[in-house]
This record gives sequence, structure tokens and C-alpha cells, in this order.
Amino acid sequence: MFKLLKQFLFLLNLLVLLALLLSYVSSSVDPRVFPYLHFFSLSYLVWLLIACFFCFVWLLLKFKYLLINLLVIAIGLKTHKNNFNFSTQNENDEGLRVASFNSQGLGQAVQGNFDEIIAYAKKEKLDVISILEYKTKHDHKPANWYSQFVPFKDDGLVRPGIKLLSKYPIVKAQKIDFDKTKGNMAIQFEINIKGQKVAIFAVHLETNSVQRLDYQKMKKPVLDSSYIFHAKNLSQKLSRQVATRSLQIKTIINIIKETEIPYLVMGDFNDVPSSFVYQQFTPYTSDAFLSKGFGWGPTYLKPFPIFRIDYILYSKEFTCNCYFSSQEIYSDHKLVGANLSLDGIH
Repeated sequence: MFKLLKQFLFLLNLLVLLALLLSYVSSSVDPRVFPYLHFFSLSYLVWLLIACFFCFVWLLLKFKYLLINLLVIAIGLKTHKNNFNFSTQNENDEGLRVASFNSQGLGQAVQGNFDEIIAYAKKEKLDVISILEYKTKHDHKPANWYSQFVPFKDDGLVRPGIKLLSKYPIVKAQKIDFDKTKGNMAIQFEINIKGQKVAIFAVHLETNSVQRLDYQKMKKPVLDSSYIFHAKNLSQKLSRQVATRSLQIKTIINIIKETEIPYLVMGDFNDVPSSFVYQQFTPYTSDAFLSKGFGWGPTYLKPFPIFRIDYILYSKEFTCNCYFSSQEIYSDHKLVGANLSLDGIH
């Protein structure tokens, strides 16, 4: 009986290790080619934790099976490095202090509070903050700051968009057009910091469009026809949206390649560090969280606070001194930020 139990556990373990290996591979496969592989990148942490659990089990029961688990975990070192960091902060407060915040529809009733954002910006001595899902016809801004709002669609109606607040002059705000999107966007801003121009790509990639009912069904699974319907609906949504993000990211990368000034890419990618979308940025940028963050760093709070999908990325001209995040302002996302040094900026 005990032998059969060990064999069953080992078979289960092999399936988990296969899923973990697929999560490593998913970052290299364009989801337009094979979208369902993306589910393994989303569930990477789950497979890793289960594999670690099996390490403990085999440490007690069968040492050679432990070695198999350790080998598969070691193969994914690059993926682990993209997801975890245990860095110390640099207390140097010189340079450019930036933040990005998905406000969950700021300006709409009961959602968000612009005064809270301004209070936070002043308290944390921010120089620049990008606000996603900003939706109001009023161009609020603090005194002595510059402001630029670009709506998703400029048709005279109140449309959501991206707002940039900066202590430095905003000299450019150009919308980056995405095909086949229902409301997501990216803006290429430029600010002038004492004669030094810096490009800021404020990015909000295609949303997964998961509804509350989908969340509720996934959190309390009952294997009936309703659950199967919602599971199928959810998988189809995620497959379509990740393929759309793949197209959007290529548009942004092509512009970045032509950018000749220091630049930042910050915002809500709606994708995790083990994804194909995130991986496309790694040749051109560094991740502030991986430079100065600590731990796992989840930024999206619903339905489970385990996903890091909001980022501050920077070009090679910058040095990251610190990374921070905050839940002080109401949203389903954390605000994320970084303190960055650049020669000539003090």
C-alpha cells in the first residue's frame, strides 16, 4: 500500500514538474502561435510551490526523487530571477522619483480620489506620476505641476485615458495606436529636465476582461455545467487578450528601438514576469523591482494578490536607487514607483 502511494505521488509530481517546465518555456513562445501556453506562465508560482512541497516529501521518502525536483527547479533559474528579488535599498534620494498608478477608473463615482493621489505625490516627493484609467472632463493638477491628459478616444465625450503629472515641462504627448483594442492604450510623453529630455512610455496593455462572475466561479469551483461554461469562457478570453498584447508590445518595442534619449516604460502590462510580453522588454530595459525590490512583489490585488503586472522599466542610462509600492490609494492595483539617477539630474 505504501509503495502504491509513493508511485502515485511520484506520478503526480512528474505532472507538476512538466507544468513547471512549460511555465519556463512560455516566455519564449509568442502567444499568437500557441496562446494556451500562457496559462502556465500565469500559474508559474503555483507549480513552483508544489514542486518545493514535493522536495520536502522526497527528502523524507526518496532522495533520488528530491534530486529530480531540484534539477527542474534549477533549470528555471532565469524565470525565478524575473519573479523574485531580495535586494537592499539605496537611501540616495537624488535623481528622478517616478510612479505609475492604475486608478481603476479615477473620476467615476465611488472609484478613486484624485486628492489622495496629489497628497501621496507630495508626501513621497514624486517628480512624475502616470495615472492610468483616468476618466474625467476636469483637468485637475497640483499647483506648479505640469499636466497632460490623453483620452482613449477624442470625440467630445468623457473617455478614460492616461494622465501624466510632472514637476518638469511636458514637451510631447503622442498616442501610440493599437489595433483591435476596446480601450487600452500607450502614450509616448517627453519631459524636459533642466535641458535633458527623457521619454516616458505610459503603457496600459490589453485588459484580460475577466468579469466578477468568472472570479466567483473560479474561487468556489463546483464541477457542473455552469462552472465548465465559465472556465471555457475565461480561457477563451485570456487567449484572445494575450495574443492582442503580443501585437501591442511589438508596436512599443519598435518605437523604443528608435528612441535616442533616455526613456522609461511604466504602467500596467496585464501580464506577469514569466510571460512572453514581459520577456520582450528585457533586451532594452531593466526592471526597477529586480534592481531594488524585495520578495515576490505582487501589484494586482484581485482575486488573489499574487500577480506582478505593474512595472517601472528604465533604459541603460539610468541607475535605480530604490523601488517602492503602495496600497494607500483606493484601487485594485498597487501604485508602483522608483527613484532613478541620471547624469545631470539632481
